[in-house]
Amino acid sequence: MLRINDILLEIEQNLEPLKLQTEKAKKFLDLREELKSIEIGLFLYNIEGYKSKIEEILRDKDIFRQSELKWGISLKQYAVLERTFEIWVKWTGFENRGNTEFRFWGEQ
Repeated sequence: MLRINDILLEIEQNLEPLKLQTEKAKKFLDLREELKSIEIGLFLYNIEGYKSKIEEILRDKDIFRQSELKWGISLKQYAVLERTFEIWVKWTGFENRGNTEFRFWGEQ
């Protein structure tokens, strides 16, 4: 009987730490679920952001294609023309004339 009382006493002494561990485990599980919910929300938010960026890029692509059809110029051709114009402006000094009047090279 004494041995049974010792065992019961030891079990009762272990109950309080076990209750604390149980509470901590429940809190951990609750926090883990909350974190999972937040991560899912963030993931969905990021997806919406990426989706809107993709839609914007597709709109820009469509606008460019329409312009390409309308003006008959491709992006590569436009880049070449733009670079050619930049070189021309530097070569002629047109950018330093301080006005928007166009003059051919050599004109005063």
